[in-house]
Order: sequence, then structure tokens, then C-alpha cells
Amino acid sequence: MAGDLVKILCASTNDIESSQDDPVAVRVAETTILPPSSEAFVPCFTDGDHDAPLMLTTQDDRLFDKSLMVTPAVINTGRASILVANPTSKPEALYKGKHISSAVPLYRCSSTLCTTWSDQHRPFIGKVIPSPSTIHDISPRIVALSHAEVTDDQREQLAALFYEFRDRISTDSYDLGSYEDSEIVIKTTTNSPPTRFRPPRIPVKFQKELDEHINKLLRAGRIVESDTPWVHNTVLVKKKDGSLRVCFDFRPLNDVTIPDHYPLPRIEDILAKIAGHKYYTTLDLASGYMQLLLSPESQEKCGWVTHRGIYQFVYLPFGLKNAGAYFSRAMSRILAGLESNCLAYLDDIIIFDPDFPSHLLSLRKVFHRFRTFNIKASGKKLTEIARSHITFLGHEISGSVYSPADRNIRAIQDFPTPTTIKAVKGFVGMANFFRKFIANFASIASPLYALFKDKATFVWGIEQEEAFQRLKHLLTSKPCLAFPQDKEFFLHTDGSQNAVGAALFQNSSQDDHQLVAVGYFSKALSDSQQKWSPTHIELFAIISALRFFKATIYGNHTTVFSDHRPLTFLLKHNKTHDNLTRWVVELQSYDVTIEYLKGSSNVVADALSRAANPQVRFQDDTPDADDIIEFPVSINSVFTPAFPKQPTLCCLGPPKAIHPYDALVEQKRDPFCSALFTFISSQRFPDDLTDEQKRNWITIAEHCVVRKNGCLYYSNPPRPSTSFKFDRLVVPEKLKEPVFLAFHSSPSAGGHFNWKKTLAKISRKYFWPHMVEDIFALVRACDACQRKRPNRTNQELLLPVTSGAIFDKVYVDLTGPLHITEGGNRYILAMIVHFSKYVIACPLPDCSAITVARAILNECILKFGVMTQLVSDNASYFKGDVIESIGRFLRINRYFCTPYHHEGNGACERVFATFHPMLRIYISENQLDWDQYVSACTFMYNTSVHTSINNTPFFLVFGRDPVFNIDLLIQHDSQRQTLSFDESQLYLQNLVASLHAAWRAAARFNATRREAYKRQYDRTHLAPLSIKVGDLVYLRNLAPSVGLSQKLAFPWLGQFRVIEVNPPHLTIISVSSPQSVPKKVHMNQVKLCNLLSGPVFTTPWLPEVEDLALSAAGATDQPIDGYNHTVIAQPTPASSPDDSAPHSYYPRSRSRRTSL
Repeated sequence: MAGDLVKILCASTNDIESSQDDPVAVRVAETTILPPSSEAFVPCFTDGDHDAPLMLTTQDDRLFDKSLMVTPAVINTGRASILVANPTSKPEALYKGKHISSAVPLYRCSSTLCTTWSDQHRPFIGKVIPSPSTIHDISPRIVALSHAEVTDDQREQLAALFYEFRDRISTDSYDLGSYEDSEIVIKTTTNSPPTRFRPPRIPVKFQKELDEHINKLLRAGRIVESDTPWVHNTVLVKKKDGSLRVCFDFRPLNDVTIPDHYPLPRIEDILAKIAGHKYYTTLDLASGYMQLLLSPESQEKCGWVTHRGIYQFVYLPFGLKNAGAYFSRAMSRILAGLESNCLAYLDDIIIFDPDFPSHLLSLRKVFHRFRTFNIKASGKKLTEIARSHITFLGHEISGSVYSPADRNIRAIQDFPTPTTIKAVKGFVGMANFFRKFIANFASIASPLYALFKDKATFVWGIEQEEAFQRLKHLLTSKPCLAFPQDKEFFLHTDGSQNAVGAALFQNSSQDDHQLVAVGYFSKALSDSQQKWSPTHIELFAIISALRFFKATIYGNHTTVFSDHRPLTFLLKHNKTHDNLTRWVVELQSYDVTIEYLKGSSNVVADALSRAANPQVRFQDDTPDADDIIEFPVSINSVFTPAFPKQPTLCCLGPPKAIHPYDALVEQKRDPFCSALFTFISSQRFPDDLTDEQKRNWITIAEHCVVRKNGCLYYSNPPRPSTSFKFDRLVVPEKLKEPVFLAFHSSPSAGGHFNWKKTLAKISRKYFWPHMVEDIFALVRACDACQRKRPNRTNQELLLPVTSGAIFDKVYVDLTGPLHITEGGNRYILAMIVHFSKYVIACPLPDCSAITVARAILNECILKFGVMTQLVSDNASYFKGDVIESIGRFLRINRYFCTPYHHEGNGACERVFATFHPMLRIYISENQLDWDQYVSACTFMYNTSVHTSINNTPFFLVFGRDPVFNIDLLIQHDSQRQTLSFDESQLYLQNLVASLHAAWRAAARFNATRREAYKRQYDRTHLAPLSIKVGDLVYLRNLAPSVGLSQKLAFPWLGQFRVIEVNPPHLTIISVSSPQSVPKKVHMNQVKLCNLLSGPVFTTPWLPEVEDLALSAAGATDQPIDGYNHTVIAQPTPASSPDDSAPHSYYPRSRSRRTSL
């Protein structure tokens, strides 16, 4: 019967005649377990006695919630077995007495015969089909079918299908499905959460809308309240329609996320497979990422903070590093087995079939999969249904023909006819870029080249027009215009005063060193856009091009080339002007890298940006950000108007000049200055002041005067060196930070001097209450000042190294390269036995890993046995595979010293310090024979008494003193005595006893010397730093960049965050590059960062545009729990290494500041 056309009885509740009787309840007669992905007959009964047959009408909503489906059936005797399907991946139970459906008398249903396709394997289970009147009333609310290229009868079948699966079509942005077949796991390189962010300043008019958005997400189950330490910042962006878009800065999480390289299908393969069919339908999932369930541990990593508290995502948010890979893997599982008629590229799904019945069946199968996996399609984007031609992935598909969409080549097709020599040169320069792909290029372009001759008159004739049109045609056809491949793209963009342009390239499939064009883009700028700054125009060119080519490049890395160098730093900065924030939000949704390209090399994009006719406005068919990215999104760069997560101060360049009128305006706006104006004019105090605060007001106000320009000044008494008074401008809150930066950080008047000099310079012209403490705190927290100071006053206490037996611990190091000897040697390898101080040294011809390993094996291990521990520095020849293999085979524990900390291998360093002078004495002047004295120097060293063990290393190893040549000359044969067997046994006993005694004595003496040296060391060094996990530190710059002057390099690098403390070592990671490899350093190589405990100024300095916008919106500061806004850092003498803290002024609480 499979594939046969049959007729079944169908009915709808809308066809039921009105009645006074209520529907009859149908309940489960026996408890039944429904296995996953199966169907079962469930015994059921009806309430009451009914003689007439009953027809099932409405399924219980609770079964819908579980995705269970009840098959339509007729009940004749009050009892029946009803077929129920469970398409989910887990078993479901229907308990006895549970209500599953309602029924009405069959004679009251107006029946109709409906044609459908049956299948003996029952691939899907249909629901009751509504009547045509219901379809026409309901279907427009679900999906628009006006553009479907079908007959009226076929359109009704489509409407019935979409009505049947209306629960799989989303009605709004919060009506989402829940894919729970496999949870998404975000794998990271570290389990340490990033630093928490300070909540943003939220305009009052946006707070209500943000609260509504959060409440809707909570009701939809997409987020939950949380106390996760993985907290990310929230940024609000206005859409074009004035509504709010909520964005999240997931960069800290993305930096530590392990990449997921799940492959995307090749666009060329997709297009080749879908071509040649008659009917096409495209589907787009509703906020697709937000339908994928996260694992519990991954949910904790997706936290975000608002003025209401902390929340975490339960489902996958947009903007995570591997979101595309997670989604592609899920879609492959959902649509598995349907590849013959359905393909997915990320969230774009296309269904294709040769005839309408097959297409209807394919649509039903896809929606049945949606119901099985509980996901939903977007109703708003469900517009391309049953079309014979369609645009998909940037290509037009019609029957067996597919070609690049016209929009990709419109920029060349609409290239205006040149009217000047300069315009002709621009076009020819662009065409010349592709001359390798155009046969007889020089011949075709010769009429255009003729215009470039000296003293030639510009005449645009028939020959020039024909050459121009032919080149345009060749540029928009193969092989110039290539088919996009699944590999990296190169996007060349440029912006001029009138237009923006771009060209998309890839490496040729025949030659990886040759670029071929994939598409072109250009767009004229409006009158208002032409007034933008060059940075805005160039970034707009990039954004417009990415929007235009989104379907082609999405999912592949794209390198963007721009001739505007500042854009290359855009993605690396945490602060971005708020006018650019909306575009930076979009950049985060692409895998892009921005690089600089000289304008002379960017010929194609430059020609396109200057070719657009400013009088002709192309209709902007590039989608807005709302169409490209689903809520919520992540951004790559945000503007933080106040202090960043850990406040630092850096050189920002000279701020704009403060005009008297600007100062007056800010004084009038400032509460403190405004109150002073009122007090001077009316002698009226602000409300709620104590007597002490009133006395302070009088003290300040009696020195304040209003000058002719209307500004408020603080009049100082005469200085000792002068006989006249001088006035200082009273600085309002908003201008305090720019004044400080101008006199401390700017290259014109700053210099990053200490707080006293900065205070003296500022106080000559400006005044505000408590400026001493403010300036002290700001200078103390200045990042550049902390990194430029070379001094380091604290050292870790000495931790002596111990060893319990001979050859328990061996240190190894290499010195060289020395002058090459006649034997070809250039290095000396030294191995020191820690307990006995016995030295093994040998010359080496090179420092390769295999040479070093062979020397350790032959000179030490095969002569003295295997050591327990082998300690070395981090040189590559000590980390080679050969040494590692020997260590694993012989069970040797490998230890490596901290980089740039020579004390970790101090034993070897001390041996070389002794060896070098010894060799210097004995070798010849030409230094060609030093390798002949290495063995002799080693013997001399081992036979000398070592001060740390009060014995010779030779004796502790061999249990005897060596026989020297002088002994034989003086004592003749007395050193060589022949022993009998009995004497040999006694000698052996005495030797063992003397060795043990010598070892114990050496250990005791060595311990005594270690303790004495530790007391001396600790007494001459200051107390160590108290460093804990999470602290920010600077790292000593021990290896300045090659080619740079060490004297001009910063002595400290940073900032770094401490992620592990294991005294005397720390593990740190860069704050600016959290994805970098953590470093293990010694505590002596770092110093703590001085940070502000809170904002020094209550009102931060904001760019004028943002400040006006926030002021107009009534923005207010929103504090976060745990961040102290009331107390600033107290200046103490220990906090300022170069100067003592101010003693004439006392730190005060913020409440005292606001009272003055």
C-alpha cells in the first residue's frame, strides 16, 4: 500500500454543530509506558454511557507539552484502543485515569474526504485536518503563502500543512523550542572565571524596556537567576526603530574557549545538489542558537550582570566562539536521513523537490523532525515557500541553472561611464587586477590606454565605449568571477567621500597564490553620511560589505583589508566611541581579522568606492543588524564611560581645550559649583547641612569669586615669592579627569611625574576640594607610572633546597658558546650532585638535544647510576624528545627552573663561576685548547674541600681521598698497599662505616650552613609580598623586544592576573590576552598593581556626544553589590615608594566630599 493514493475520513472541531452538550472526556484505562520514538495502542474509555459513536476532537494540552500525539479515532462502545505516538528521545508514561482527549457524537460532525499519501512504515502521524474555512482564516496568521508558485488547491494543502504544524512555527522572539537531545558543552582551557564587570550606566527610559526583556526571557526559560562567578558585561544598543537591543561582551569566555572545528558543508556542493528541481522552500529557525540547551556547567559560564543582579543563560546565546559549530552539529542530527531533499547551512534550511506532492511530503517530514526534537521555525522569515526560483547563499537558483546573484555583480554592471582621465585610470587599474584571467586584455583595453598618452585629448568615442562594456562583461563572468569555496575569504574595502565599495576574493583553486573575485559591492553615501569622519566611513564600508556578503562568507574566516590603519586596532581596544558600538556589535558575529593595506594596492575597492554615482541612490538591500543577528548578541568592543573593570590610567593624549564658556556651562550643571553660586549670591546653604559642614562651606565660599567671564574662581592669598593674589578655576566634577590627564599623562604637559609634582602643577591654575587625595590616588594607580619604576623593594624569603642521598638530585646546565677548539668543541656541560657537590663536566661540540642527552647518559648515568631527580633550566635542548624518553624509561623525575630566575639552578651557576677563572689560568692565549683542561679542572674542584659540606666531593662519593702525584714522589708506594682477603672484608666494613659517618656529618654541616645563610639573607631583605589568587601584578621585563633599546623599555610588563599560588612560584596569565599560555614565574619577578578601590570622581568624563545623549535620556549610575563607591584608597607612606604620602590632608569618605 506504500505510496498509494487513499481517502480517509477527516473532521474538524469547527465543523461541529453547536450543541448544549459538553464534549465527552476520554481517559486512559490502563497505565501504559510509551517507549521513545515509537507508537503504542493505549486502552481508553469515555466518561458516562453513550450509545452513539464518538469522534476524537481536541487533544489534551498536557500531551502537547510532552510532544505526544493522539491519532484521530472513532469510539463505538465507550471503550477503544487509541494509537498514541511518542516521537521524543525519552519514555513517557500515561497513567490510568489520565485525560488525553475529548470526543463528540460522530453524527454532529460534517465529514469530508481528504486526499493524502500513505506509507506502510508510518514515517509521521497526522493530526485532524481542519476545514477549508478554518484554513483560510488561520493560515495568514501563521505564514504568508501569497508568493508560493502553486495552484489554489495546492495552496490550500500548504495552508493545511502549516496549520497542522502551527505549534512548530514561532510567533515572536520569545516563542522558542528546546533541543535537549544532546546538551551543549563549552570546553575551556581554564576553570578560573574572568573578572567581574561593573554594571553599565543605564538610561532611565531604557530600564523599563530592559526589565521587560529580562522578564520575558525568564518566562521563556531562556535564563535563570544565578550567582555564577563567570560574569560578563551587558551593553545596550539602540536599533534603528528606537527600541532596545541587549548585547553581551563574551570576549573573556571566548578567549579561553577551546575551538570546535566541526566542518560546514561546501557551498558549491550544496548548490550543485539543489539545482535542477522545480519547488524550493527555505526555512529559518527562530533564534536558532537560543533553542539549544546548555549543560549545567556551561550554563554557569554564560553569566551576565545587570542593575537587577546576575543571570545565566540556560540555552546557547549568540556570540560565543563555537556557537556556529554547535548549531551545525545539532542541525546535522535533526535532519539526518533527509539529505536527499533537505540541506542546512547553519540556520538556513532549504527543501527542494521535483514535484509538488514530493515537496509537500518533504515539508511534512521536516516539520515532523522539528516536532520530534522540539524546535521551531521563524514565522516572520517563512516567506519563500514552494518557489520555482529562489536566492540561497548569495546565488540565484532556477531549475537546473544557478549563478551568482545579480546583487553581487551589480557594482560592476552599474559602473558609470568615465568622464575624466582619472576615472578611466581607476577603472583600468581595477580591470588590470584580473588581466591574468582575461585573454587579450591589452588588445581589448587598448582604446582606453590611448587616452593616457601625453597631450592626448579626452574623447570618449565608440571604441572606448565598446572596450569599457566588454571589460565589464568579462569582469562579471568566469573565470574572473569565481565560485565561492569553503575556505578563507579576503575582503578588500574602501570608502571615499561619496561612496563605499568592496570586492570579495578567494585563492584560486588552481593557484593558492592567485586571488580570484567572488563578488563586488558599492553603495553611494547619503548627504548625512558624507559628513562622517574618515574612520566612520571606512568602518561603514566594512560593515556594509559584511552584510552584503553575509550568506557567502558566514562560517569561514575572513581577512578584511582596509587602507585606513586605525581600524586595525578597533578590535583590540576595550573603549569604542558609542557611535561605533552598533557596528562593532555586528563585527562580533563574523570571524574577521582587519589588516592594513596601502591605498595604492587596494585598486579594486578604491575604484568601486569612487564609481558610485552620488546622484543615483542604490536601494539599500543589505539587511540591518536585526536581520543578521538574533538576540541576544555578543560584542567585540565596548565603550565604558567610567573606569574599566580594574581602573588604570594611561596616556590618552592632550584633551581638548577647556573654553571659559564650557567651564561655565559645566559649573552651572555641577551640583557643588551650582550650590556655591547660590551661596555667594544669596548666602543660602544647601539643605540638610550640619553645623560643621556649614563652617566648611563658609571657609571655601569666602575665597570664591565670580569673574567677568561668569566662571567661579578660588582666590588664593599671595604667595611668599610674589605680592599679588592669583585665581584658580574651580573645577566641576566632569572636568576633573581631563584636567588631571592633561597635567599628568599628556605628552605636552604631563610626563607622568610623582603626585607632588603633578599636584603642584595643577594647583597653580585649578582648584577643587580634596584635590590632594584625588591626585595621590590617581597617580598611585597610574599604569604607566607603575610600569616605569625600576625599583623592587620586596623579596621572597629564602627557601633552601634539601637532598637526602647521594645522586638523589642532580643539576645540569650548559655554558657557551665558547671559542671553538681544535677538537671542535664549543660548550661545557656540567652536572652537579646536590648532596655531595660532586661535579661531572665534559666538553661538547654543539648544544643539540641528542648531543646533550648522549653526554648525560654516558658521563653520568652509565658511570654512577640513575638519579632520582634531574633539574635543569627551560632550554630547548633539555626539553627534547630524547631526554624525555630517557627520563620516562629510567623513571627519572624531571624538574625545570623558573624562567629568568638563575637562583633556581644556583648550583650550576656557582660551578661555572669557579670554572671560568680556572680555565682562564691554564689555557693558551688563543683559547684553542680549553677543552683539554675541563677534566683537570673538574678533578681539582672535586678534590677540594667544599664549604657547604666541610669535606671534599670526591671523598663523599668514593669514601677515600685520591692519590696525587706528589704523594707518590714523597711517600713512594705507601699509598698502594696490598690487602689480604680478611683485610679486604675489614676494609669494606670500615669504608661503609666511614662513608655513612661522612655523609651524616656533611648533611649536618650543610643544614647548619643553610640555616645561617637563610638568616643572613632574610635579614637583609624586606618582607615578602602577600599575593593571592586573583591579584593583578606586573612582571619584570627581563627580555626586551629585539631591536629596541633596553634603556627606553618599560622595566615592568603587565598587567597579569594570578591564577595559582605555590610559593615561591606563581602562575600568571595576561589580562589583555587571556587566551595566551599561562606563565610560571618566581615571586621575586613580580610586584602588585596599585588599583583604585572605587571611582575617584563621582561623575566620569565622557565624550560630549555620549554625555549629551545620556543626559537627555535621564541616565543614572547603577551601583553593584561588592563594589565600594564610598571610600577611596588612603594614601600611606608605604604605598608610594618615591614620595611619602600627604600628611597635611586626611583621606575622607565620599559622604564628606558630597557635603562640600
